[in-house]
Amino acid sequence: MRHPFADLCGILGPLLFLLVTGARAGDAEFERCGIGPVLTSRIVGGNETEPNKWPWQASLMLTHPQFGKVGHWCGAVIIGKQWVMTAAHCILK
Repeated sequence: MRHPFADLCGILGPLLFLLVTGARAGDAEFERCGIGPVLTSRIVGGNETEPNKWPWQASLMLTHPQFGKVGHWCGAVIIGKQWVMTAAHCILK
């Protein structure tokens, strides 16, 4: 008499093998998760401008605790003498 789970084992065995070996291969990727390349400009096909041509624009610059200045993080708009406005996703806290 054939075991009732024989067909199930034939399917789950290879699937379990793939899951286990796939997890090991992904460990190296997991260690690098969230560590991207140095920030670069994302403007494609834009034109360089002269300094002070867009005086209401500001650049939020990122400073990393270990690596120091990283560069441009987000854009902002100057809305007052002491105020700039930026997108909510640009602010960490």
